[in-house]
Amino acid sequence: MVKRAAICLDSSGEPQPPEGWDRCCAYLGQHKGRFCRQHPASGKKYCGNHQHLEEKAAADISYGRKRIPCPIDPSHTIYSHNLKKHIRICPTAKKKKLEEEEPHFQRNDRIGKDNIANCGYDDDVSAITCQDIHDAIALKDLSQPEIDAGIIKGFQTHAIKIRIKKSKPLLFLEMGAGRGMLGLAVTGLSAACGIDTHFCMIDKAGSRSKADTAFRSITENADTSYIKLDEVNWCRLCCDLAHVTLPAVLDDDKYKEAKVVVIAKHLCGAGTDLALKALEPIKHRVDSLLIATCCHGICDYQHYVGRDILRDIMEGKDCDNKDSTIPLFGSSEFDLLRRWCAATVATREGKPRACVDDTECLEDDDSEHKNVFVENDTNGNSEKTSVSYVVRQLNLSCGIQGLGRACQRLIDYGRSKYIQQQIFQNDDERTIVNLSHYVAPDVTPQNAILWAYRK
Repeated sequence: MVKRAAICLDSSGEPQPPEGWDRCCAYLGQHKGRFCRQHPASGKKYCGNHQHLEEKAAADISYGRKRIPCPIDPSHTIYSHNLKKHIRICPTAKKKKLEEEEPHFQRNDRIGKDNIANCGYDDDVSAITCQDIHDAIALKDLSQPEIDAGIIKGFQTHAIKIRIKKSKPLLFLEMGAGRGMLGLAVTGLSAACGIDTHFCMIDKAGSRSKADTAFRSITENADTSYIKLDEVNWCRLCCDLAHVTLPAVLDDDKYKEAKVVVIAKHLCGAGTDLALKALEPIKHRVDSLLIATCCHGICDYQHYVGRDILRDIMEGKDCDNKDSTIPLFGSSEFDLLRRWCAATVATREGKPRACVDDTECLEDDDSEHKNVFVENDTNGNSEKTSVSYVVRQLNLSCGIQGLGRACQRLIDYGRSKYIQQQIFQNDDERTIVNLSHYVAPDVTPQNAILWAYRK
């Protein structure tokens, strides 16, 4: 883990960049807790993205050249006098327009849909330790057998064991694909096993299309004994999971006979819930599902698929001991649950670290997924709902990390029940739905995976 240098304050209380930072932007990102690394123009304090914060840009202001965030995409700035012109030619606006014209796009198609379920409740938890909580679900770590057998041979062995032995064509849908490297490895291996393989990457942005480059630049002399990218029929859809309509994607003759295999690596926060909702219209086509969940601290109650499941658990619908239930479980209670989840990644050494302000990001600066440990609520004035206070008052043996991990698994449990009931329609005789760990927690605390398949 990369350690950040302490942020120094000047006499007026303003944060100062570290020594030797003159060549970089002086903007301090509150969420990440570090200064921007972009280079400003000569003589400027801020880079182009943060130039609107320059207090002494008198020359620019006198000529009406004040920079403001773009109203369409605030990630870049524009000159205020060019606002009307920029709105007509903004690249982000053009990209969004093209995206909305695609047949698979339907705005907010996956937002706010409910599901129905019920579950029991176990009330005595004060003596449970953090290790007990982790061991409550199985660890299925296949990495060591792959290493022992040789990584390629291990891949081939597991590929044959898992759904690849089917004779029908397979369509791999990678939800929230990002770079797409997980799907590249899986589909290349599937094709090498003689399976008619299709691969569709779905992500709202393709700025890091590493897999796309690999598929396009296959060399003639490449070793294809274990992975064959040239035999994979692939495509990328740039569409938010909240808007994608999968029946339109599958409405293609080449996918007509294909079984759908859904994969996702660290699908952050509400992305997992939106992906599961997107599968509902094609649930009869889904053969297998494998989703590594991530970033529970940024889940959203509006999108969460297990709302009714958690409500029944918390309100004790099937529980005789009403003293161990709460009278109401809604968005406010879920907000506490998802905030406490972040305590799981508060430290890798098992010792709580003090928070700076309300928020501190404790992962590597270059990490693709930022895990944020939030002690207070969004108003910053509810000490009695902080995870540390709750652990102390209830004398929980598991500590803040144990409580955080329990909250994560509770959120994932709701998702697993949703998969069982909505995607596979409670067909217990012919389907397997499970939640397990896929690596040890010292590799990553975000180590849970949802997996399901038809027998």
